[in-house]
This record gives sequence, structure tokens and C-alpha cells, in this order.
Amino acid sequence: MDTSVRVAIVIPEPPWFHGGIERVVSESVRRLRRRFTIEIVCGSTSGKKATVEWEGLPVHVFSTMFRTVAPIREIRRLLNEIGPNLVHAHGHSSFAPLAVARRPRCIVTPHYHAHPYTRLLKVPRLVWDGWLGEFVYPHVNRIICVSRSEADLFSTRCHVPMSEIHLVPNGVDVERLRSASPVHTDGRMLLFTGRVERYKNLDRIVAALHFLPTDIHLSIIGQGRDERRLERLAKRYQVETRVHFLGPLEDSQAFSWLRSTAAGISLSTTEAFGIFPLECLAVGKPVIVGPAPGFIDLAAEFPDSVFVTSIATPPDQIAGRILRAMEAFSPVDVSRYDWNQVTDLMAAKYLEVCG
Repeated sequence: MDTSVRVAIVIPEPPWFHGGIERVVSESVRRLRRRFTIEIVCGSTSGKKATVEWEGLPVHVFSTMFRTVAPIREIRRLLNEIGPNLVHAHGHSSFAPLAVARRPRCIVTPHYHAHPYTRLLKVPRLVWDGWLGEFVYPHVNRIICVSRSEADLFSTRCHVPMSEIHLVPNGVDVERLRSASPVHTDGRMLLFTGRVERYKNLDRIVAALHFLPTDIHLSIIGQGRDERRLERLAKRYQVETRVHFLGPLEDSQAFSWLRSTAAGISLSTTEAFGIFPLECLAVGKPVIVGPAPGFIDLAAEFPDSVFVTSIATPPDQIAGRILRAMEAFSPVDVSRYDWNQVTDLMAAKYLEVCG
């Protein structure tokens, strides 16, 4: 094991934060640390400036007002003090790309979402995309997207040639998923894991539940601002006793729920990749998804296991789609997405940049 190459990883929130980017980084870092000396630099919208330890690694935390507003000069000064051989920034819609702008030997993984989460951000987002595309990304050694669809969108919106984009997918912990102990459930369970926000379209699932057999329940792992609205909606459809908000769970607990589900479901239209659908497939469960770019890629690869439905579909037809997915599912091999293989690909990119 040669850990002489020092890598600084810049992310919007700390690695223990319950967010998609932070989860990807925490999983990859646990494996990359076997080959590289790693330090993490991050923002925190709820914490103060500090250097703390996470799983034996130093984490330099900076207080941020929003994901895009951070003390960039301080972060760049810290990176100069650390003196890494390579800096890897995650999150196009955060301060991270600015922290590595024009640095020697740097990588950006944008985790690009084509649409901002609110209409108010539409114009600022277009400006941000164009500005980074013109002034930051031309000076980056590697841009790594996690799916072909994400790469296409990122290339179009940020004016980065496809020839300059590399693909390294996200991954899943196949061994831990399959070894998790199932939890006991009454009846059949649909499972959603992720942020409980409007763009996830959980309201469509709650509405569809009204048209499904009464032994089918919906369990939601995660938290967010849409929970109260969904509770009211469940009462309106008279399914409040069949909708269960489990809150954020540790991976070991979430994996146990995955082992117990009849099917996974996520009707989001804005995802660069599909970790949750892959986790469902890893434990031999079907998954019903919305038309998010990352989901569509998986559906094309696994057409008899990942079932796409439009959010414009009426709730009774979504219910029918769910029942057909449960019946038509064919198990598939997702071992190429195991985190160990994915981090091998990422490690190769690190070594390419470091020479």
C-alpha cells in the first residue's frame, strides 16, 4: 500500500451529513484511503469552523451560509497549507469548484442536476453554469461524471466538450446489502430512500397508494421539508396508516429495510445517478423510477428490473405499474457497481493526474 500521494477532497457538507454527494464521498473515501493519504475539506450550514476527526481522517470544516456561499479565500489558503498532490472537488451547485479553480492537478465531479430545485433559481443557475463552464472547467485536469445522461446534460449546459468528460459511476456496497438482516413487516412494503423534498414527487406515490391493495404500505427513509404536506395528503387519500416516515437511518438499518421491501420506488425527475435503485437490484428487488436522467440510464441497462413511469401518469395507472413491476421483475448482476470496483476506477484517475 503506497499512501505517498496526498489527496484533498472538497465537498459541500461534512461526510457524516445525510446527503447524496456526502454519502458518495464517504463510501469512496473508506476505500481510497487504503491507497492515498486523504484529508477532507467541507462546508457546514449548521456548524462552526473546526478541524475534527472522522473515521481517523482529518476533516476541515468551514461555516457556510448556503452551499454556494463559503469563505473561498480561507479554503484556498488551507489547501495551500496542506499541500496535496491532488484536489478533488464534488458538487457543481456548491462552492467546491471555486475552491479548486486554476489549481494544479485537480478533478471535479459535478453530480450535475439539470434543473434547480426551485423556479426562483432557474436564471441564477443558468448564469452559474455558463460562468463555471467558461472560467473554471477549462483549467481542470479531469471532469468526472457518474452517468452518460449526466455527462450529456453537463456538456450541453456548461459548454464542456464530451471528449473532456470521463465516466466513473457511483457504487453500492453489495456485500453489506446482501448480508443485512431483514426487518419484520406486516404485508408488502414499498420503500423510498432519499430527501423528503417536493422534487422527489413522493406525493405521486402517496396518491397511487390509494389504488393499491390495502396490504401494501409505503415506508420513507430520510427527512426534508415536504414531510408535513405528505402527511396531510395521506389523510386526504385515507392511507395515513399505510405511510410510515422512518426518518434518517444509518446504512445498516436502511439495508435491513431494503432486504424486507417488496419493491423500491423513487419518482424523482432530477438525479445524476441511481444509487437507491441499484441497492434495490443488489438485494433482488424491483424498482419503479421517475424519468430522471440517471434512472433512465439504469433502466436502459436493466429493462426487466428498473421500470420507468412518468410523473404525469394518473395515480391509478402508477399503481398498476407498481403491481406489474412486482410480477415482471428479473434479478440482475450489479457487481460491476460494487464500491470496490468503482474506487479502482477512481484511483486510476487520481494516478493519471498525478503522473
